[in-house]
Amino acid sequence: MNQYGKGLAYYIGTHPDEHYLLTLLKDILKNADIHPLLEAPNGVEVTMRKKGKVAFIFLLM
Repeated sequence: MNQYGKGLAYYIGTHPDEHYLLTLLKDILKNADIHPLLEAPNGVEVTMRKKGKVAFIFLLM
C-alpha cells in the first residue's frame, strides 16, 4: 500500500485465492469508510441512482 495523491494504491504481486482477496477488499473498504447501502444476500447487487432530490435504490439479481 502506498499513498498516491490524496488516495492509496495497492499492489498485489501474486495470484491470491478468493478468501485473501475478499479479506483484503473488506479491509480496504473499511479503512476508506465505505459501507454498503444495505445488506443483501449473495448474488444480489444493490445500487443507488439520484435524480434531483429523489434517490432510487435498485436490487438486481
